[in-house]
Amino acid sequence: MQNGKILVVGATGRVGGAAVENLLEEGFEVRALVRRPEKGERLRDMGAELVVGNATAPDTLEDAVRGCSSIFSALAAGPGLEPQRTSSTEAT
Repeated sequence: MQNGKILVVGATGRVGGAAVENLLEEGFEVRALVRRPEKGERLRDMGAELVVGNATAPDTLEDAVRGCSSIFSALAAGPGLEPQRTSSTEAT
């Protein structure tokens, strides 16, 4: 195993799913953030650990980030999708 667990946010999307697959192939431990566990079954079958949460709800992220050394974000934006805050604090 490579050093440190990597949290993949947006893991059930096309880019996030490919990231999970590639990271696992390279020997990393991967935790996939999913909103619904059934959407992450393929990722779990590949060897990823699933954690249920929502990137736009900070109170759901504590368990997701615990023990991770890195975060890979593959959050989508596009027509009809507005950017959303992922933290309740302002950057200074």
